[in-house]
Amino acid sequence: MKNINNVNPYHEDNPEIFNSAINYSRINGSTVIQESTCNQLIFNVMPNMGVKESLYIKEYRIGDNYIEATFNREYQSSMKNSPSHLIFLSVLVHMQKMLYVFMCHNQGLKYDPYGKEVLKVWPTSLDIQMPKLITQCNDIIHRIDIKKIRKIKEKIFSVTADTNINDIITINGMAMIYIL
Repeated sequence: MKNINNVNPYHEDNPEIFNSAINYSRINGSTVIQESTCNQLIFNVMPNMGVKESLYIKEYRIGDNYIEATFNREYQSSMKNSPSHLIFLSVLVHMQKMLYVFMCHNQGLKYDPYGKEVLKVWPTSLDIQMPKLITQCNDIIHRIDIKKIRKIKEKIFSVTADTNINDIITINGMAMIYIL
């Protein structure tokens, strides 16, 4: 695979940054979680032509009805004429993590990206609009506005939300949340 972007400082090869503990604070009524974690997606469309995207999470900001993230990304592809762009599948993976972080906060559960899993997030219905590619690599903003949280039964919730990435990609949908 060829590396298309410059080296990112928020990388698992930099253990001082990558393995640092997360930091919580309160700013203007929002909870701010600073962390240096990485979400990765590795796949291929054609045999032996791998694609890898890494999202380097810098910060989550959580309010009563939203969560917003800032991240950098790195894109690698063996495919010919494949420009560096934010892959919608990476966005879906990150959206799932963001709902995890939000629901931990909402339900008073401890969020620890390196700790024991405390809930499951399963998207059930998604409407994705991606009118153009996001080629930006640094300080990408991903926001989820929570429209409705419905308690189905003890430890099971349905969440309806709208997602926006850099005012370009939108995902509207529903997910089931299962507290373990």
